[in-house]
Amino acid sequence: MPITLWPANAVTGAPSYSGRMLRQALGVLLGGATTSRPLGGRSGVRPGTSGIGAATSTTWTVNPHAGALDLEAGSSAGPYYYSVDDATNTGTVTAADATNPRIDLVYVTLNDPAEGDGSSAPGAVFGYVAGTAAASPVAPATPARSMPLFQISVPKSGTGSPTTADAAPFTAAAGAPIPVRNATERGALTQYDGLLVNRLDQNYLERSDGTSWVPQVDTVTVAQTGIVGGTAPVGARLIRYAGSYVDVTSGGGHFQVNFPAAFPNGVLGITVTNGDDTAVANVTFGRTAVTTSSATYRVRNATNSATINSTNMRVDYIAVGW
Repeated sequence: MPITLWPANAVTGAPSYSGRMLRQALGVLLGGATTSRPLGGRSGVRPGTSGIGAATSTTWTVNPHAGALDLEAGSSAGPYYYSVDDATNTGTVTAADATNPRIDLVYVTLNDPAEGDGSSAPGAVFGYVAGTAAASPVAPATPARSMPLFQISVPKSGTGSPTTADAAPFTAAAGAPIPVRNATERGALTQYDGLLVNRLDQNYLERSDGTSWVPQVDTVTVAQTGIVGGTAPVGARLIRYAGSYVDVTSGGGHFQVNFPAAFPNGVLGITVTNGDDTAVANVTFGRTAVTTSSATYRVRNATNSATINSTNMRVDYIAVGW
């Protein structure tokens, strides 16, 4: 295979380019190349894409979006790009089952006769497959040379309207973190040392060393019981808030620290200290209540245990949660 240099003006008819050669050259811009597909890329929609499709009880619709497809059998076929600029791509939703719910799938199929895939015309074609109704339904398998776009949850007849959920993976530029919705999507990637993923379900980056994934934030290494929220599991992201909070103690000596944002799951620990002992000196703090968004303390004189009432105070704090 010749070396492709692109773009270059032709001199005496050369170079000339095939679609495959252009895909290969442009593949350098797309992440997801592997040893087995060195000229390929990650199939997916652009990061930030949401609401890929919609559905009623009778009709599914693909909404405007753009993506990349590296789905041909040939390892050197290169990635294709496609776009949808209106919501006129529709199809029929199979009638709801009378007894059980069902999960259907809408997908995009890549066709290119030049790659010997058996199709008759090049193009990206949307398709639909109804799942099997069951008490606990699962989505049907994605057909060959296809990428899932969205799932349609169809309740049993007479119990509501269908809902949709995006199912397309996200593509990414070469070297950029690849967004993944969960560990299952991450597990489908071919790892190499330095590969970064953006765990959308955990809100942190993970880096591969070629065999395992290392979170790029502090995580729980041993399961710990929090003071709110139950037990923090191994692998949960640790979140720290620290700062100074100024307020007036209540008539009963209570002082409440409000965190900048609520901890998503729970609180492991809080430390508070007097932030200005020139204003109020020699005090102790006894925690009386804590939630994922705040902690309340009763402030007392350390000498005689009298409550410090209706007094302006500054409290420094560090809170750790997950």
